[in-house]
Amino acid sequence: MNATRQQKQLAEIKAHLESKGFHLDNWGNYVNETKSCRFKFGKILLRKELSERDSEGNLRWFRVRSGYYKDLFFEDGKLIGLRS
Repeated sequence: MNATRQQKQLAEIKAHLESKGFHLDNWGNYVNETKSCRFKFGKILLRKELSERDSEGNLRWFRVRSGYYKDLFFEDGKLIGLRS
């Protein structure tokens, strides 16, 4: 995948997440309002993570799905290609 295509795809994914109520946090991740789900953008892949509070009340993030940008696409308004 060339750089221009990847930049266009990243912009589409970010716009899709924003339309679903996610917003950019201080670390460059897209999180929902309750901070129970976030999407992390790496150099070559996208990770979906869910959060949980530990016994001390600290937020812990766990990867539930990830996918290489080259494998991601939209179908019927849904992001396809993330695998567990």
